[in-house]
Amino acid sequence: MSDALLLGGQGYVRIQELAVQGSDGARWTLVQAEGGEQRYLLQLWEPLPPAGALDRLREVYLQRFLDACPLDPGSSRFGLDAQRAWFLQPLSDPSLGEAWPAWGPTRRSAFRSRLHALLAAHPTPRFLHRDVLGLLPGGFRIPRVLGASPLTPSQLQEDLDTVPPGPEEGPGPWEAPPEGLDAHSRPIRGRGQELTYLKSLALGLNAPAPMERMVVLMGEEGLGQEALADWFIATVETEGLWPHTLELQHGESAGALLGRLLQAVIQGYEADLYARHPEAARLLARRLASFAFLRAGRRVDEAAPVEPSELQAALTVLEFAQELHPRVLAILNLERADDDLQKALVELFLGSGQPWFFTCTPSGAGPRTFLGALRGNPTVAFVNLNRLEDADQRQVLEDLLGQHDLPEPYLHQLFQASLGNPGLLARLLEAAQLDGSLVWQAGRWRLAPGASPTPRLHEDLLDRILAGRLQRQAGATLSVVRALALADHALSLATLGKALGISGDPLDDALKAAVAARLVHLQEGRAVLAEPRLRTLAAEATPPGEARRLARSLLKALQEEAGHPILSIPLQTLASGRDAALAHLLEALPSEPPPPTEADRLVQQALTLNPDPTQRARLWEFLGDAWTQATRSGRAPEGTFAQRSPCEFALEALGLALVALEEVPAASPQRREQEVRVLRKRAALRVRLRHLPEALRDLQAAVEALGDQPDHPEQPRLHLILGQLHLLQGFHGKGIRALEEGLQLLSPGPSRTSHQDQAALLLELGRAQGQKAQLQRAIATLQSVQRLLEHEQDLARLSELSASLAHLHLAAGQPDVAYGHLRESLQAARLLEDQIAQAECHLAIGSFRSMEQGLGPALGHIDAALVRFAAYSDTFGCARARVWRARTLAALGDAVEAEIQLLQALSLPPTHLSALERGDFAFLQGEILGFQGAWRDARRLFRSAADIFEGAGLVWRERMARLRLIQAEVCEALDRGNDSGDPERAWAALESLKAPVEGSNSRWLELEWHRAHALLLSAAPAPTENLVSEALGAWSEVQTAARELRFPALVLEASARSAALLLQRGERLGARSRLQDAYGAFQDLWSKVPEAYGERFLGRPDLHRFAQAVEASGLQFVIPERGGPLADWTPTQVTLSLMNPSRPTP
Repeated sequence: MSDALLLGGQGYVRIQELAVQGSDGARWTLVQAEGGEQRYLLQLWEPLPPAGALDRLREVYLQRFLDACPLDPGSSRFGLDAQRAWFLQPLSDPSLGEAWPAWGPTRRSAFRSRLHALLAAHPTPRFLHRDVLGLLPGGFRIPRVLGASPLTPSQLQEDLDTVPPGPEEGPGPWEAPPEGLDAHSRPIRGRGQELTYLKSLALGLNAPAPMERMVVLMGEEGLGQEALADWFIATVETEGLWPHTLELQHGESAGALLGRLLQAVIQGYEADLYARHPEAARLLARRLASFAFLRAGRRVDEAAPVEPSELQAALTVLEFAQELHPRVLAILNLERADDDLQKALVELFLGSGQPWFFTCTPSGAGPRTFLGALRGNPTVAFVNLNRLEDADQRQVLEDLLGQHDLPEPYLHQLFQASLGNPGLLARLLEAAQLDGSLVWQAGRWRLAPGASPTPRLHEDLLDRILAGRLQRQAGATLSVVRALALADHALSLATLGKALGISGDPLDDALKAAVAARLVHLQEGRAVLAEPRLRTLAAEATPPGEARRLARSLLKALQEEAGHPILSIPLQTLASGRDAALAHLLEALPSEPPPPTEADRLVQQALTLNPDPTQRARLWEFLGDAWTQATRSGRAPEGTFAQRSPCEFALEALGLALVALEEVPAASPQRREQEVRVLRKRAALRVRLRHLPEALRDLQAAVEALGDQPDHPEQPRLHLILGQLHLLQGFHGKGIRALEEGLQLLSPGPSRTSHQDQAALLLELGRAQGQKAQLQRAIATLQSVQRLLEHEQDLARLSELSASLAHLHLAAGQPDVAYGHLRESLQAARLLEDQIAQAECHLAIGSFRSMEQGLGPALGHIDAALVRFAAYSDTFGCARARVWRARTLAALGDAVEAEIQLLQALSLPPTHLSALERGDFAFLQGEILGFQGAWRDARRLFRSAADIFEGAGLVWRERMARLRLIQAEVCEALDRGNDSGDPERAWAALESLKAPVEGSNSRWLELEWHRAHALLLSAAPAPTENLVSEALGAWSEVQTAARELRFPALVLEASARSAALLLQRGERLGARSRLQDAYGAFQDLWSKVPEAYGERFLGRPDLHRFAQAVEASGLQFVIPERGGPLADWTPTQVTLSLMNPSRPTP
């Protein structure tokens, strides 16, 4: 028999078989929750009982909510699946079996008497076994039995009598006052109507089409939402649904809850999910520990905003879980959810098919976003709780206190003060216990002598109760609460133990006591304060010396856990004083800063410590670095960059750093070092924002400051930025010269910094060489950079490098190698979680797909890029994406939408664009007009693009634009009926490009040259037989090259033009052969066209020409049937061997 059990989606491990079997076939086992310490008694029926017996079990189980008593364990579970049913009850420690050997005869006799009295008072079948009977102050906990009890009191006594007595005498734990009023189970009082309605809603969830799929239980705090939630969930579980219940914590983010929820529903089925939905697993790897291997073990900030793609993946996971077994998702304390979490929950409900259950206290702002979105939704049932009558409150009081001798006038005042709220009644009684008004005497609660006969009300009632609970704690339990209060966030149990210097049973006992006192919550191996107000109360009650010692221990433990210094001003100040805290912070500032919101909090805290100007400058520089890296997922709250980009925030912080440095004497070496570094960073940001004159001034100021230090480490970095600036301005020669000078200035040492500088300079230089049409030299340069970056594990530059190599290999005519590099680029960007890097990758993939006319996938990638650019207010990225989107839409035949996208893209002033962007925009506009057959305007734009590229020294692009210009001229002539205008000029231009194209080693340029050549031959006004043969040969060259480069539209054009020439010669069979050979290319092209664009796509002039050629050759033009969408090559999982990939040989 396996030790592992999966019951209702929760894993358990068997720890002891009790060798007891019931008359109905039930067996009892002690189990433990996976990953936890809590023990449970499991009553298991396997196989599943008959329907009638199962109904009786359901009825008996639900009855426990109405007749609960102090003997009952806490929250229990009764569930079933296709093979078995189970009843789980938590056990209390210590057990009778652990304590019995030490007890003497007198205590044993008192125990027997007390047990006999309690069993007589509560005659419910119990499991009377010494290993499950729990001992607590004020009583016992004895699990129930569903059905007949297999063990009698006499059998328990016989078992106990086999153990010889021990030395301990005196009062047993059951004679002590109860630890808390809510420490035992109580029946639900005064909620008959609500129970009936909730049960009907729960039973309706199993209907094939339930009318209500969400239940929201609402009421003011203390009205008993918890007990009614238990009732609803228990009713659902008895019907075979598996519940997953999560209590929202104060300040819990949407990402943290999403991770908890999804981890719960896939427990035990992680491998199945990954096999069926690898893309969903990859998208959720940053939330689910089960799939952390897909992120190379990199952890994520739980506060990271939930992205739309993650919500879609979450819906996939929920659907997968629902297919495995029907479930209900329960979220408690919805009022603690912020707006982002409420929006995420609304989307999950509306997009999923699962039943949901929520509890909330709509006080103050409350969950308005959530409730407002679902008001009026017919699938949502709202259940509002009213206050209880005094008669019901009296029953609640009897359940809370048990036996008491409180006078009737006192009770009357108590019920009036509680306002019909059982939670407030419990707090009033607890406050009375704390101030000594209620005392425990002879096993009963009484008014203390001299106590006021009227309950005293306090405005700070909750604070007084929490303070009282703290005062009752001592030793390790109190230290646990104090440590959590100082830490200001959840702590792992291992870290908490290290900070307190305890582990094992002492730590477990302290945590159990803190949880029992409702001071601490345990969640997934981490401890957190149950109530935010405890933080202030615990901190104020901690002696200064103890607080200092705890702060030092916490810092040490947290640093061991994190593996790096902890940036916590409050803890550092408490541990070592203000000056030392500031010094430690400045020394520990990491090279990779935290998210900007956290960095800003640290800076604002540090500024309260009165730093000097150089320290202030360093703090603002640190904040600037944090904003610069804010494009990584989760680094800033959603919507932060709706109006301003991260670079603008970073510029502001660096400006404050320079202002602070102005207070430092100009001759100070420290000022010069900091000032040069900050100026260099600001110049880099201004280059990215295209503030080129301002960037040049920053560079000149930095160079002037370093005038007497030509070997300073900042010199190569300044040359890198200067080179980038010149390249953007269109001064390609000056840019390359600046980069080469930067390489010469690198220090010869093997330091990591010099390697990073060398890689950055070579990467930029390789790109520039590629633009100069020096493809093989550029590839060699970038491959040398690749080795450096793989050694340094620099994901950001590896992503850029792979994209650059992809461009070069595609230009060289190696699409397979190019696409391989694009895969690697996107994988690196995803591992880095940099949204702008991912946007650049998607744009590169989309542009490549658009060029080869895989138009559906192209549109998807370009849209993905546009969304990311827009989220970070990257106006230049948005403009580039929109131009490519316009080009793709034009290729799909949607001229109107293409024009709209172009207008949006071209709204940027040309002076803000780089020479490369201006040329590319003109080139793409020419292509858009070419798709529409407007060749005269296309000629003008191709000529403009060629002139821009020539002026900027972008040789490869200039040659491409010149070839497209020739093609546009000839196409215009062909459309006019072979009136080619000036063929000699076109031939001369083509001949002048022949040698440069052949020398460029670019198969793509060769394809464009052959196409221009073939068009010119086809446009000859009086074609001879030799001329036609030469044209057919030229079109064969085009077709061969187009197949190599995977440009199916050019294959169709070459076939159509060749067929037309063959038909002129009367060779109908030859024409048919050419067209039939191209039909596979048309199928490939058509399969990637979205269905909504089909008609418009077929209206394109080139496709219309192909269809006419087919019909003219005597064939029938048939549109192929649409199959399933062809799989795109976009990776669905991260290749972990990214840093040393194997690639095809170019």
